[in-house]
Amino acid sequence: MKGSIKYTHLSKSLLKPFWIHHTNVMSTKAELADRLRWTAIASAAIPQLDYAISGGVHCGKGVIKSILAGATAVEVCSAIYQYGPKEIESMKKEFDRLGVHPGNTYMFIQGHHIMDNVVLRLLIPVCTVLRREREQQIHDLALHDMQLHNELTSYQRSQVGVEVVIHRNSFYKNSPLYQMIRRDIEKFLKIIR
Repeated sequence: MKGSIKYTHLSKSLLKPFWIHHTNVMSTKAELADRLRWTAIASAAIPQLDYAISGGVHCGKGVIKSILAGATAVEVCSAIYQYGPKEIESMKKEFDRLGVHPGNTYMFIQGHHIMDNVVLRLLIPVCTVLRREREQQIHDLALHDMQLHNELTSYQRSQVGVEVVIHRNSFYKNSPLYQMIRRDIEKFLKIIR
């Protein structure tokens, strides 16, 4: 059949050889740039969602670039269909060559995930307890209802969300962990250029 491609790279026990009647079924490396661009735009605009890049990822560098662009999942199906399951091992070796190891993958966790799933989950309950203690203190010290109402209203209006305070604070840039992450990213960027 003209224009058909036969794929037999996968385990014969899992998949029998099959025919695909389209010539453009598999993605190519050239498709990755658009996916990276739109994932970066979308993940910056709506960071609460998880994004997956599908199509165009054919090597370890493509996986890393996808994660850095904001993807939380990366699909490499075309690469596996075209080159077989050994492509996964090849990508692992490429990660190792690029210096990506389990001990330093923290730098690939997007900041909004760390903020939402770690920092805020720890700080919000603490701040809530502290606010309630202060409101109770105001309640205990008030001499009459009008004073209580005025003091509580003033206190509550002066409150700012934990997220806002954290985002305004830039002192974290002096921390040793931040400096380590920064050095690792700079080293990684030199490798992939």
